[in-house]
Amino acid sequence: MSLVSIVVPTYNRSKLLKECIESLLAQTYSDFEIIVVDDGSTDDTQANIAEIVQKHNNVKYYPRPHFGLQATRNFGLRMARGEFIGFFDSDDLWPPDYIEKMIGALQANSDFDVAYSNIMEVVDNKITGRYITTAQPPTGRITRDLFLRSKPFNLPSSTIFRRKVWDGIFYDETLKRCDDCDVFLRISTRAKFIYVPDVYLMYRQTKDSLSAAYGKKLFTAHMCVLERFYFQLGGDSYVPKKIALRKISHSYRNLALKHYREGNRKASIILLKKAIYCLPADLRLYINLLRAFLLNPQNDKMPDWEMPMVLPARPRKKSIKQALHLDVQGIPS
Repeated sequence: MSLVSIVVPTYNRSKLLKECIESLLAQTYSDFEIIVVDDGSTDDTQANIAEIVQKHNNVKYYPRPHFGLQATRNFGLRMARGEFIGFFDSDDLWPPDYIEKMIGALQANSDFDVAYSNIMEVVDNKITGRYITTAQPPTGRITRDLFLRSKPFNLPSSTIFRRKVWDGIFYDETLKRCDDCDVFLRISTRAKFIYVPDVYLMYRQTKDSLSAAYGKKLFTAHMCVLERFYFQLGGDSYVPKKIALRKISHSYRNLALKHYREGNRKASIILLKKAIYCLPADLRLYINLLRAFLLNPQNDKMPDWEMPMVLPARPRKKSIKQALHLDVQGIPS
């Protein structure tokens, strides 16, 4: 039986963490280790986890300063010893046969390196019966599907990896949002994904979850991740140019319209200009831009912009990249 390492990042979620670990300890698959990485919790996490660690020698606990989720996952990845790796958020749950079925799928399909499952929505600790995945989750080389997706069909907690796909890959600690999208895109260029239909992650929505905290905020991080992947990390070898630019343009337009409804004139104009650079034939963009110019600038609020650091990549052509400000520090992106 192959060792599976489950990395559990946590921060001030003592009660939820205990329930999470209990769901892991109840797994029918027996050869696994649980690596709990505490990102500087100030509640009673350490006291509660100590009792669990004493009872179960496969549960390891690492308290650390508060560096953020991405750094926490990277630390757990470095500590992992297993042939297979899973990341498990401390507010999620797995049914007892989850690891067994996911590892079984990978062992039965040696040419696949990543397995992912359905995602079941849980609200206020009640299973809704609703899946938040797409109707037909893809299997195989899924880089294009990941790039074009409008909603997540996989999450770290719904995915098990062969250890080898992480060679040289870590979470980008400069990202505060969309780090999952970024790392999945990069891994997809070296690994085939297999969808496992008969098991699911229980994805809990809580008031203090990151998804709830970020839900109403207007971020550009997703578009920045897509741009960097396509223009700088070789994404153009996996996604046709016309399709990629249309996706980026539509993403910028959708966010621009949200800022327009908020009365953010400058943000709307910047985002729409980016959309036009990518898709100049879309006449709607010029109409939207005209309307944005007519907004009252006195009510304008520029949001906080997030720009990922440039990763090593081969040089790209400058035209569209310069227009999108991909390599200019301090320019909104």
